[in-house]
Amino acid sequence: MTPTQKNERARQVLATRRLRIRRIRRRIAAGGAAAFIAVFTVIAADGSMGSSSTTATASQTAQATSTTSSDTTSSSSASSSSGNTGSGAGSTSVTTSQS
Repeated sequence: MTPTQKNERARQVLATRRLRIRRIRRRIAAGGAAAFIAVFTVIAADGSMGSSSTTATASQTAQATSTTSSDTTSSSSASSSSGNTGSGAGSTSVTTSQS
């Protein structure tokens, strides 16, 4: 092999290597962008992950607690004043749901 043939071969090898590295970098960048978009979409679909969901849960818990305590108070006062315990006075069904 002559020196010019060696130089030409070296240029081809380096050019091939540059293309391979460029493709790898593009794939990494595309994968990172895709992961960011996927995470951002999930957060946008579910809502923020801050205190708003905690506030809703605390609000539901407080509401259920106050409803239960008022039901207990009303049923005990109804049974003590009327003496009728089987009539269902003060028995209110409370349903809470969490998302």
